[in-house]
Amino acid sequence: MILRSLFILSIFVPFCAVAGEEDKAKDLPLVHDFFEALKYTYEGNPTLVENLAKQEVTAEAVPEALSGWRPELSVTNTITSTRTKTRPKPETILGDKINAKRDVVNATQATASYNIFEGGKTVYSTAQAKATVRAGFGEFYSEEQKSLFAGAQAYFEILKAHAQVRVNQSQEKRLKEQLRLIQAEADVGEKSLTDVAQARVDYIAAVDRRIIAERDLEVRKAAFTQITRSTPNVEGMKLPELPTDLFPQSLEEATRTALGRHPILRNAKHRLEASEKGVGVARSSFLPKVDLQASSTLNRNKSNVETSTSSNNDNKQYVQQALVRVTVPIYQKGAEWSGLRKSVKSKAQARRQLERARTEIVREVAEAWNQWKYLKQQLEQLKVRVEAAKLRLEGRRQEFQAGEIRLLDVTVAEDQYIQAEVAKINAEQDERIQACRLLASMGRFHANDLKLDVKQHNVERYYNKVRGKWIGGLGE
Repeated sequence: MILRSLFILSIFVPFCAVAGEEDKAKDLPLVHDFFEALKYTYEGNPTLVENLAKQEVTAEAVPEALSGWRPELSVTNTITSTRTKTRPKPETILGDKINAKRDVVNATQATASYNIFEGGKTVYSTAQAKATVRAGFGEFYSEEQKSLFAGAQAYFEILKAHAQVRVNQSQEKRLKEQLRLIQAEADVGEKSLTDVAQARVDYIAAVDRRIIAERDLEVRKAAFTQITRSTPNVEGMKLPELPTDLFPQSLEEATRTALGRHPILRNAKHRLEASEKGVGVARSSFLPKVDLQASSTLNRNKSNVETSTSSNNDNKQYVQQALVRVTVPIYQKGAEWSGLRKSVKSKAQARRQLERARTEIVREVAEAWNQWKYLKQQLEQLKVRVEAAKLRLEGRRQEFQAGEIRLLDVTVAEDQYIQAEVAKINAEQDERIQACRLLASMGRFHANDLKLDVKQHNVERYYNKVRGKWIGGLGE
């Protein structure tokens, strides 16, 4: 009975899992438009949401640094209770015999302190925090470009895979017709069994290529669904037209645009700025520190003396105090020198990273521009090839109607035309994906640049909301 139940579960549980995945896929939106695919890539993207939360954590460094300009207020209440027992000698000269004494001291102190000068640490810390936040903005926009480009690449991969399925289906159809004709000729003695066997091998190979192409298309569709969280409508997917106003007229314009707005470069620039301010923070530990402090204290002392004639005392004392404290660092066990050396090295490292980022971006723009121009030229040549194959196919069809050639010759011409058409489609897709790569290398592949119909993530909203906060904010 137990084995039978386990057997039923082993069949039922996987079936339920597959059914659940199918239901989940049915809930996804059906997509056939390029910009719609990018829209779903952007919406709810876990990488962007995670990075957005990361930038919100980074934004808290600014109000934390600004707190150095604000006073610190505190109230302290201390209650001390002391009970003392005394055993006097019999020959004591006192008339009263003291048995016990209880003292209760209640001290309440209100303190206000304000830092007047700390070697410029607050100024440098605030500037460093703001630069770090702006560097985080660049990091977020870089992740946005990567996510959108991945969605675009997945879209074009489906178009290419679908075109390959079409050409393989055409070849399979042609070779099947060729096998039928050769078999018919072999039946009347015009072809040998070897010719039939070779035709059958060619046909079987075409079937295998078609199956592999269809499997590759399914893999591309699964990748598309994972990236965009949508289901591709393959038959309705078409080659998109990208906004022409985003593209540069020359390599110099593309390079200039990239150096001005690429998010990675912006990130590197602000990180260098943050490291420079970090050197100022480290140097502030060598300078004097001036603090202003004011306090008001209420001391209340209750004393109860237990003797043959008990007595109670209740005294109050008010103390107000104001002071200016000047601290001049002389030697701090070498920690301040280590921090300064570390900040200087970090600054040098950030400068090298900026130079490397600038060099890589210039190289990427040049490569993307040259490859894009080459693919555009290649596409023009393939268009001429398609027109030639189309004219040849029309001529073959006219020759077939006149009885001058066989149907197999027409099938071969059709296959050549389809191959030329597929080559042109692949070249168009390669040109479009290279155009997207060019825009990304220039820093122009954002949701705002592409005018996507989507509610965009505002990475600066949380920073603008909390940078001036003095108190509160939990749960917001």
